[in-house]
Amino acid sequence: EQPRPLAVERDYAPGVLGSLREASGEDVENSDGEIEAGDLVASGGVVAAEHDALVGTEGVEVLAVHGESDEKRSLHTVDPVDGTAVTTTLDGDLQQLATAAIADEDSPSAVIALQPSSGDVLAAALGPTGQSYPVGLVGQYSPGSTFKAVTALALLREGVTPDTELECPETATIDGASFKNADSMDPSLFGTLPLRSVIAHSCNTALLLEHDTVDQPALADAATTLGIGQEAPTGLEAFMGSVDPEDTGTEHAAAMMGQGRVLTSPLSMAVVLASIQNGETVAPRILADREATAAEVPTPLTEEETSQMQEMLRGVVTDGSLDDLADVPGEPVIGKTGTAEWTNEEGELSLHSWVIVAQGDLVVAVFVEDGSYGSVTAGPIAREVLERA
Repeated sequence: EQPRPLAVERDYAPGVLGSLREASGEDVENSDGEIEAGDLVASGGVVAAEHDALVGTEGVEVLAVHGESDEKRSLHTVDPVDGTAVTTTLDGDLQQLATAAIADEDSPSAVIALQPSSGDVLAAALGPTGQSYPVGLVGQYSPGSTFKAVTALALLREGVTPDTELECPETATIDGASFKNADSMDPSLFGTLPLRSVIAHSCNTALLLEHDTVDQPALADAATTLGIGQEAPTGLEAFMGSVDPEDTGTEHAAAMMGQGRVLTSPLSMAVVLASIQNGETVAPRILADREATAAEVPTPLTEEETSQMQEMLRGVVTDGSLDDLADVPGEPVIGKTGTAEWTNEEGELSLHSWVIVAQGDLVVAVFVEDGSYGSVTAGPIAREVLERA
């Protein structure tokens, strides 16, 4: 008999913990003698990163044996070392309530909870169906309008202020490509809006038309400031996002509203908002006994940028697309909705639904692969997590 480490429940933080299994013949054959039959091998996550600590090491005894008798003499002994506990940053209660909050979703979905002050990953929950891999950690998706937090920072660095008036037409044409706002946007908003209102009501065209104000390298630098593209933390297999600084033309214009070739995971978008809430770039952490590694970025956030960003993202809740969260008890909520168009396997146009929200020392990112607008599908899930947390 041999003990096996198991998750608390089958659906407890898939992709974070990983698992141990007995070595197969193929494992043994491909190990160059390092793995023997009966050994435990890891499959991903914390278990893979901390395999030796969890499993321990076998003991060794070297014996001298007389060739013509059973006499044996010990020459050297190494005692076996038991496996030790490895502590993660996951919060058990928050993990379970995050899982419960997306229990009814029928497409790949995720809730990521992060503590801005420490970078600790508190929850990484997946929906119950359609999960061939942990989309919250390694999924690569267009972030849609949640990425406008990055675009807003890039604009601030070019001298635009929250009060700067921008044009928000119903449609805009860039290099022959036509773009429009979400069908749900109130037509009375089309016209001239200050940047704070552009962000609050998520006007696509206003930001697209600023593609000459912010070039792609500047947009990519703002993304780096907010944690996109950094190395995944030790013990966590994760995609931390990518923004190609070389994109031009319509690809650059589309990137201004979180589409084009911009790709992120729910974890990386949680890091974006955590960095804004924390006032400096946040590096996520999953192993509690490892010191958090401060993310080094070429252009750190300033206090003024932090204040302006928090103010504008608060406006999303008080006056904009996240107004359903305005009455959540506790500290003020800031956040951003997002919707990204994609073509499903049937060739039909579908929507990714996103929300990132922060309240006090908690950030929650919600993603539903096949949903409706961010405020419609992801918003109520975010509210439930905040209220129960």
